[in-house]
Formats: sequence, C-alpha cells, structure tokens
Amino acid sequence: MAVIEVTHELETQGSWQFTLQSVDDAGIMRTHLLNLAWPDYDWWSPDGALEPSTVGLAVAECWADNDPSTPLPERFDASVIRRLFRGSDEMVRRRLSGRSLG
Repeated sequence: MAVIEVTHELETQGSWQFTLQSVDDAGIMRTHLLNLAWPDYDWWSPDGALEPSTVGLAVAECWADNDPSTPLPERFDASVIRRLFRGSDEMVRRRLSGRSLG
C-alpha cells in the first residue's frame, strides 16, 4: 500500500490543486498533481466541514487502494475515480467518515 501525503495546496478559480507525494512498497517516491473541482468537493463533503486537502487525499488513497500495482498518475482530476472504479463515491465517503473535521 502506498503512503500518500499532500505537500502543497493551491486554490484556483473553481478548484483546488494539490501536490501529492507517494511512496510505494518498494520505497519509490513520486510526485503527483491532483485537481479537485469545487462541485466534486461539495459532492464528497456536502456540509463543507472537511478541509479540501482531506478530500483530495481520500480520493488519492482510494485510487491507490483500488489499483495498488499501478502508481498514481502524474496528473489527474479527482472526478476520474468515478469512471475507473465502481462504488468509488461510497469508498471515498467511507474513508472520509473516519477523518477529523477541518
């Protein structure tokens, strides 16, 4: 299982962009850019109580858990997880339910 952390956050017009760092089981470190649009944030955190970086991290972790043999893409949009993995919205919400409020 990859270890993932948010190293930088930038709010842009209509979204947040996160720089993520991941380390896989072999110790290989990679950098990724994740875009989280405001509507996607609202979908996963409808009350707005969670930090955007918490939501972005949950998306990246769910992606990595569902495809552990493949590194996260260098650049990706959070919404893509819906097209790749059945039940991804519920997986992200489940992961977020254990996170503290921002």
